[in-house]
Amino acid sequence: MINKNILENIIWQINKGDLNNTWEWKKAPFLFLAKNSEILNSEIKNCALDLLKYFKIPSTYLYTLEDNWEKIKIKDIKEFLHFSHSKPPYKFQIFFIENISRFTISAWNSLLKFFEEPDITNIIFLSNTSESWIIDTILSRVQT
Repeated sequence: MINKNILENIIWQINKGDLNNTWEWKKAPFLFLAKNSEILNSEIKNCALDLLKYFKIPSTYLYTLEDNWEKIKIKDIKEFLHFSHSKPPYKFQIFFIENISRFTISAWNSLLKFFEEPDITNIIFLSNTSESWIIDTILSRVQT
């Protein structure tokens, strides 16, 4: 189960209005780990929807790259991140990538740019069953 303190901390940071200047926020994206990926992914989606609901943001501002049990290619990442470059009409939008260990090397590299140059309106959630199979450069840029 996802710790409610995480959700409360994110809400506090958003309400504070200082997302770009806080250490906690710069450590985003958030990587959630659990053995059962189906349950974990469901909990993350519910957490993301709770955040959107709390701030009265339509659920269409939750973008999810669902795990289809195949390698995630750079084309998939580019399509998924299309909206990350546009400013939403709300305080934030959420990007959720399920089971990130399925990336190709080129997809990892594309994702690194998204992590290294985040827009303050993008909240990023990631899931995986463990830290295994996630490259170190990604692990160094997430809050687990």
